[in-house]
Amino acid sequence: MRAEIGAVHWPWQSVRVAGTGSGGDLRLTAAQLAACPRLALRRVEFPVCAGLEIGAMHGRGVGVTTPTADRVVWLAALADARVQWVPVPRLALGLQFGLAAPLLAARFRLRGQDDDLHRAAPVAFRGAFAIELRFP
Repeated sequence: MRAEIGAVHWPWQSVRVAGTGSGGDLRLTAAQLAACPRLALRRVEFPVCAGLEIGAMHGRGVGVTTPTADRVVWLAALADARVQWVPVPRLALGLQFGLAAPLLAARFRLRGQDDDLHRAAPVAFRGAFAIELRFP
Protein backbone atom coordinates (compact mmCIF):
# COMPACT_ATOMS: atom_id res chain seq x y z
CA MET A 1 0.00 0.00 0.00
CA ARG A 2 1.27 3.46 -0.78
CA ALA A 3 -0.01 7.03 -0.59
CA GLU A 4 0.20 9.35 -3.58
CA ILE A 5 -0.11 13.08 -4.06
CA GLY A 6 -0.57 14.62 -7.46
CA ALA A 7 -2.07 17.47 -9.43
CA VAL A 8 -4.19 17.88 -12.52
CA HIS A 9 -4.66 20.90 -14.78
CA TRP A 10 -7.16 20.94 -17.62
CA PRO A 11 -6.50 24.02 -19.82
CA TRP A 12 -9.16 26.48 -20.93
CA GLN A 13 -12.04 24.92 -22.89
CA SER A 14 -14.65 26.97 -24.76
CA VAL A 15 -18.39 26.47 -24.27
CA ARG A 16 -20.83 28.50 -26.38
CA VAL A 17 -24.60 28.96 -26.38
CA ALA A 18 -25.90 27.37 -29.59
CA GLY A 19 -26.41 29.88 -32.40
CA THR A 20 -24.63 32.74 -30.59
CA GLY A 21 -21.11 33.93 -29.93
CA SER A 22 -21.75 34.14 -26.20
CA GLY A 23 -20.58 31.57 -23.72
CA GLY A 24 -17.65 30.94 -21.46
CA ASP A 25 -14.16 29.56 -21.15
CA LEU A 26 -13.60 27.00 -18.39
CA ARG A 27 -10.60 25.30 -16.79
CA LEU A 28 -9.95 22.98 -13.85
CA THR A 29 -6.95 22.85 -11.51
CA ALA A 30 -6.87 20.42 -8.57
CA ALA A 31 -4.68 18.50 -6.14
CA GLN A 32 -5.07 14.76 -5.67
CA LEU A 33 -4.53 12.41 -2.73
CA ALA A 34 -4.89 8.65 -3.22
CA ALA A 35 -4.21 5.31 -1.56
CA CYS A 36 -2.90 2.61 -3.89
CA PRO A 37 -2.48 -1.07 -3.15
CA ARG A 38 -0.52 -2.71 -5.97
CA LEU A 39 0.46 -6.05 -7.38
CA ALA A 40 3.94 -6.38 -8.86
CA LEU A 41 5.53 -8.83 -11.26
CA ARG A 42 9.22 -8.00 -11.54
CA ARG A 43 9.39 -4.58 -13.22
CA VAL A 44 5.68 -4.36 -14.04
CA GLU A 45 3.21 -3.11 -11.44
CA PHE A 46 -0.59 -3.00 -11.36
CA PRO A 47 -1.73 -0.31 -8.88
CA VAL A 48 -5.43 0.20 -8.16
CA CYS A 49 -6.08 3.59 -6.52
CA ALA A 50 -8.90 5.38 -4.71
CA GLY A 51 -8.75 8.97 -3.58
CA LEU A 52 -9.99 12.54 -3.61
CA GLU A 53 -9.40 15.52 -5.86
CA ILE A 54 -9.89 19.06 -4.56
CA GLY A 55 -9.39 22.31 -6.40
CA ALA A 56 -11.26 24.94 -8.39
CA MET A 57 -13.10 25.12 -11.68
CA HIS A 58 -12.62 28.59 -13.17
CA GLY A 59 -14.96 30.23 -15.67
CA ARG A 60 -15.04 33.52 -17.55
CA GLY A 61 -17.78 34.97 -19.73
CA VAL A 62 -17.13 35.51 -23.45
CA GLY A 63 -19.18 37.42 -26.01
CA VAL A 64 -21.47 39.06 -23.43
CA THR A 65 -21.92 42.77 -22.67
CA THR A 66 -20.44 42.56 -19.16
CA PRO A 67 -18.05 39.60 -18.98
CA THR A 68 -17.23 38.36 -15.49
CA ALA A 69 -15.08 35.60 -14.06
CA ASP A 70 -15.91 33.20 -11.26
CA ARG A 71 -14.76 29.94 -9.73
CA VAL A 72 -16.41 27.08 -7.88
CA VAL A 73 -14.96 24.48 -5.56
CA TRP A 74 -14.18 21.17 -7.26
CA LEU A 75 -14.34 18.06 -5.07
CA ALA A 76 -14.41 14.61 -6.65
CA ALA A 77 -13.96 10.97 -5.69
CA LEU A 78 -11.34 9.18 -7.80
CA ALA A 79 -10.80 5.55 -8.77
CA ASP A 80 -8.30 4.24 -11.30
CA ALA A 81 -6.31 1.26 -12.47
CA ARG A 82 -2.80 1.43 -13.91
CA VAL A 83 -0.11 -0.56 -15.62
CA GLN A 84 3.42 0.67 -14.85
CA TRP A 85 6.88 -0.31 -15.98
CA VAL A 86 9.66 0.41 -13.46
CA PRO A 87 13.01 0.58 -15.33
CA VAL A 88 14.86 1.91 -12.24
CA PRO A 89 13.72 2.02 -8.58
CA ARG A 90 12.83 5.75 -8.54
CA LEU A 91 11.06 5.98 -11.92
CA ALA A 92 7.91 4.42 -13.41
CA LEU A 93 6.26 4.86 -16.80
CA GLY A 94 2.68 3.83 -17.26
CA LEU A 95 -0.87 4.03 -18.51
CA GLN A 96 -3.74 5.06 -16.27
CA PHE A 97 -7.49 4.56 -16.75
CA GLY A 98 -10.01 5.83 -14.24
CA LEU A 99 -12.95 7.95 -13.32
CA ALA A 100 -13.77 11.04 -11.30
CA ALA A 101 -17.19 11.56 -9.70
CA PRO A 102 -17.91 15.13 -8.52
CA LEU A 103 -19.16 15.31 -4.93
CA LEU A 104 -20.31 18.95 -5.26
CA ALA A 105 -22.34 20.54 -8.06
CA ALA A 106 -19.84 22.23 -10.38
CA ARG A 107 -21.72 24.40 -12.86
CA PHE A 108 -21.62 27.74 -14.60
CA ARG A 109 -24.46 29.92 -15.85
CA LEU A 110 -24.43 33.16 -17.83
CA ARG A 111 -26.01 36.06 -15.94
CA GLY A 112 -29.67 36.41 -16.93
CA GLN A 113 -29.90 32.83 -18.27
CA ASP A 114 -31.99 30.09 -16.65
CA ASP A 115 -30.05 27.18 -18.12
CA ASP A 116 -26.56 26.08 -17.13
CA LEU A 117 -23.83 26.89 -19.63
CA HIS A 118 -21.83 23.97 -18.24
CA ARG A 119 -22.52 21.34 -15.61
CA ALA A 120 -19.95 18.71 -14.65
CA ALA A 121 -21.01 15.21 -15.66
CA PRO A 122 -21.90 12.80 -12.83
CA VAL A 123 -18.90 10.67 -13.83
CA ALA A 124 -15.91 11.64 -15.97
CA PHE A 125 -13.74 8.97 -17.55
CA ARG A 126 -10.03 9.71 -17.80
CA GLY A 127 -6.99 8.19 -19.42
CA ALA A 128 -3.37 9.28 -19.16
CA PHE A 129 0.23 8.43 -19.83
CA ALA A 130 2.17 8.93 -16.60
CA ILE A 131 5.78 9.54 -15.64
CA GLU A 132 6.17 8.86 -11.95
CA LEU A 133 9.10 9.95 -9.77
CA ARG A 134 9.35 7.99 -6.54
CA PHE A 135 10.71 9.13 -3.21
CA PRO A 136 11.84 6.79 -0.44
